[in-house]
Amino acid sequence: MTTRMGHGLAISPEKDLAMFADMARKGKHLNGVSSLAHGFTFTDGPAEDLVFDLAYEDHPTPDYFDIFAAAGWTHTVSVGNCHIFKAAPGTAPLHLGTDSKRDELVRNRNRYTLYTASHWPSCSSSAC
Repeated sequence: MTTRMGHGLAISPEKDLAMFADMARKGKHLNGVSSLAHGFTFTDGPAEDLVFDLAYEDHPTPDYFDIFAAAGWTHTVSVGNCHIFKAAPGTAPLHLGTDSKRDELVRNRNRYTLYTASHWPSCSSSAC
């Protein structure tokens, strides 16, 4: 098993998706999240030419994953509400328009902002 640090799916998902594809070409297949969710785990297997994409859904049903499977995408791993899929090159992308991708990025930005604001340490000294 191999572990690689991620770039941050919420910040630069394209870098992590490119890393997943590069690892698959080397025979390392994404299969999970490492300890403390700071990276990803990969298992050894045959080298494959794959593309990766992700989608967000808070409470996915089996039908949710069936829709992607019917379009040629295989669910690989989920991290919270983020679901990572793989497919052969040339498969229609998960996001067909810029509106759906933009809406998803705005939603993630808002979640991250709320999380940061609610977990930011408060400062009660006059030095702050």
